[in-house]
Amino acid sequence: MSNSLAIATVTGMLLTRVQGLLNGAGLNGFGVTAGHPRSNPDPGVYITLYQLSPHPGMRNLDLPTRAGDGSGRQRAVLALTMRYLFSFVGDSERMDPERLAGLVLADLHARPLLGSEEITAYLGTLSGNHPLRASDLAEQPQTVKLTPLSQDTEELSRVWGLFNQSLYALSVAWEATTVLLDGSLEPAPGLPVASVGLAVVPAMRPVLERLYEETLRQPVLESSQALVVEGGSLLGERSTLVVGDARRDVGPADITTEGALRVPLASVPGLRPGVQTVRLEHQVQVPGATGGWRTGGVSNALAVMVLPAIGAVSSSATGTGTQRLVRVTMTPLPGEDQNVELLLDAGSARRSTRDFELDAGDVVFTVADLPNGSWRLRVIVDGAMSRPTMTAGVYSGPTLVVP
Repeated sequence: MSNSLAIATVTGMLLTRVQGLLNGAGLNGFGVTAGHPRSNPDPGVYITLYQLSPHPGMRNLDLPTRAGDGSGRQRAVLALTMRYLFSFVGDSERMDPERLAGLVLADLHARPLLGSEEITAYLGTLSGNHPLRASDLAEQPQTVKLTPLSQDTEELSRVWGLFNQSLYALSVAWEATTVLLDGSLEPAPGLPVASVGLAVVPAMRPVLERLYEETLRQPVLESSQALVVEGGSLLGERSTLVVGDARRDVGPADITTEGALRVPLASVPGLRPGVQTVRLEHQVQVPGATGGWRTGGVSNALAVMVLPAIGAVSSSATGTGTQRLVRVTMTPLPGEDQNVELLLDAGSARRSTRDFELDAGDVVFTVADLPNGSWRLRVIVDGAMSRPTMTAGVYSGPTLVVP
């Protein structure tokens, strides 16, 4: 692998090689320049690095570079392909561009590799304080290879168009592959393998076909109700029902006589209100594995709406006009990252707020303008609205009396 000086080293080597060719041929009046010819350029050869791109066949060379905890296990390696434009400038009556092109292209074709010996020799010609003296391209296991590119006039005009000028000189493109750049990550060596083993165990994949609340048989329920799940292969060696981010182990005691899975939501720790995905996970016991269990089949996901339920309600003044704090006991408790809205109505009067915080298991809302009166309450959590209570066919609560 190479450090960050590898790209500049390749460019410097090409300049030095071409300059040696010109000197050997007695063409002392021609220079070699890193860059593109501009208006009224001096005669000579211009070498322009105009494109860097990842090598398509080596993009996954450095996988994996990290362990499960994020620590480095090997250096990240970036494999790059470089494209150069060789432009030849001189007196057209003396055929200078053609003579320069023939000299340079014949050498690049005859010597297409930039080997470690040539790289070491080039670096040895540099002064002691030259920045490229720290290059380690010679230690790269992969040799840099030069290959001519076949470009039609349209492609070549696009390359020249990058430089936004009307001048054109006789040009040809070559590709240099591959430079392997090391990342600056210092990898930590992994521990040796303590033991080697192989176990093959069968794993069933559960299938969820339908889920609902057992009374109305709809996928909408409160946490005080039970969720019924129908499907196939609902139990494995060890099975877990996952509702959103909440998990609960299930077993034979949760299977009904009809073969469905019945789980009271109150028994699911960490349950949150709102629309949640439901899935089943099976674990299989693997002999010799740490902990003995591994994830086996995972079911498809279905959606269920968990409604928030309002319990005790109280309010207190904040000392700022009619602004009040409304404390609501809610089951299940929402998360701070959820969208929670409190709706209040008293006849034709309406109020709402999304300003809330969690406090000791309650949700405390700040209502900016809440006059005295009796207010009916509802809460909405991520689209799931609490059910109002009904008395004699009329929605009657829950209510909050202010003050």
